[in-house]
Amino acid sequence: MFGSSSFSAASFSQSDSGPNAVFEVSGVSTTGTVGSVTTTLGAGVSVSVTGVAATMPVVAIDAGGSLFGGIAFGEEPFAELEDTGLKVVIREGIGVPVTGVEGTGAVGSVSIALAPNISVTGVAGTGGVGSVTITEGAGINVAVTGISATGGVGSASVVGDANVSVVGVSADALKPNNGSAFTANGNAQLSTAQAKFGPSSLLLDGTDDFVTSDENIDLSSGDFTVDMWIRPTNVTGYKGIWQTGTSTTEQSYLLGNQVYWVVNPSTIISSSVTVSAGVWTMLSYEREGNVHRIYKNGTLEDTFTTSNKPDNGVFSVGKNGFGDFNGYIDEVRLSSVARYEGTSFTEPTANYAKIIGICLKNINQNNKLFSATKVWTPVTKHGEQQIKNSFDLWGQDQFSLIQVHNLVNYKDHLEKLSNLKQQKKIKYIGVTTSHGNKHKLLIDIMNKEDIDFVQFTYNILDDEAEQKLLPLAKEKKIAVIVNRPFQGGSLFDYTKNKQIPKWVKEYGIRSWSEFFLKFTTSHPAVTCSIPATSKLDHMKENMQSLYGDLPDEKARMRMKQFFKSLV
Repeated sequence: MFGSSSFSAASFSQSDSGPNAVFEVSGVSTTGTVGSVTTTLGAGVSVSVTGVAATMPVVAIDAGGSLFGGIAFGEEPFAELEDTGLKVVIREGIGVPVTGVEGTGAVGSVSIALAPNISVTGVAGTGGVGSVTITEGAGINVAVTGISATGGVGSASVVGDANVSVVGVSADALKPNNGSAFTANGNAQLSTAQAKFGPSSLLLDGTDDFVTSDENIDLSSGDFTVDMWIRPTNVTGYKGIWQTGTSTTEQSYLLGNQVYWVVNPSTIISSSVTVSAGVWTMLSYEREGNVHRIYKNGTLEDTFTTSNKPDNGVFSVGKNGFGDFNGYIDEVRLSSVARYEGTSFTEPTANYAKIIGICLKNINQNNKLFSATKVWTPVTKHGEQQIKNSFDLWGQDQFSLIQVHNLVNYKDHLEKLSNLKQQKKIKYIGVTTSHGNKHKLLIDIMNKEDIDFVQFTYNILDDEAEQKLLPLAKEKKIAVIVNRPFQGGSLFDYTKNKQIPKWVKEYGIRSWSEFFLKFTTSHPAVTCSIPATSKLDHMKENMQSLYGDLPDEKARMRMKQFFKSLV
């Protein structure tokens, strides 16, 4: 979900520069744009540039020969020229601190490669904050401090053998954190100029601007739903909306005002939906088995059946090989279920988290409900804000449970959650994982951390948790939430047109969903199961598993043997 997110600030990647560079730039200010600082190969030069000011854009301090507003440094070790440009040539043996950079426009980047020592402090701006880029080479020491912005702050990463410290980063907006962690590319940023819900949305300028998941999101099998609101600046040419996969891709893009949804790209799933420039439109893409459906503002517009699917890969928003999105995108949600199953729906009137709060206000005695949510972001400060947002949007004074999702930055987040637990703002704390991932780390956390809940995948087919996780949870008296009790819905593929065995009816089981749910919840270490569904009828059927006796160990083994005879 990108509704309260921002993208762009201190990041680290690659550029050309000389070894052991020492380079200092301080006191740079401008009412235009401050560009970048780079270093290149050279011979034993120390360069200090101070007090550079301009009312025109300062594009770069470059090692190659470009001229920009203010002062120029030529091929000599240190030379001042009364010119309208600024050029710095760096040779070997150079070290680089950059301090006091500020601007009312955009602050650009600092790029160093190979083996430099870099200090960047006091960077501030009312526009976008650019990047600090480091790659390659051993022994790189980097300190980045005091970065702040009223625009968007992105990510920090390092390639190579480097020691990096990033401190004092603050912003009025946050990186997306209600789903997989994403990284901004190009000038992708938070904008308050437009938003479907809340104060801001993702702004992309159409040229190499997009955001990409940090890890693969596998849509090569199973059901999924992609929901998002888009507001294109214009409806001419190609504009990428989303894309997934590596070699075989699945993607959606605009061609003119038509929304295309294709696989690799020879299979056109749909091209019947149209959108308008400057207008918010909700698009929902749903795959259920081999059936693909697209919805516009909640109305089912087109259905197409194909077995073609993408391979595993990252999920990108705003990206396409022919052209990237130009405009605003808000409220992106990627789900591992077919949410609508071919039925039109009423489009949301608020962001997803706020809808929960609206519902809770209309439920009598909601203090009796068990309220559970998650924190999921690699950035500690963002996690603190995410937790605060949950309290505000849900309208809760106390949560029953808050979990660190997918073990992301779990040490820092658990420390924060433990403090809130001591303040009685949270009753229980825990961690989650799914799809059989990170079991070794989860076991380590269960042994070392003071947690009340764990969540992981367990079902009649994927029963790996029976070996270590479930016995350990029982030993440690840690409550267990089971996710994917239907294996993402795929368990029902084995039971189509098959009757449940008559002997399970003595446990009140009348359907395959009850069969699967009672198998998981009857394990002595399991507290509850959380099946995903978007259908009221399915929810009612699932809730029937709350009634009747639970199978004992002998019956559970018989259930497992019967099911595996169908596989």
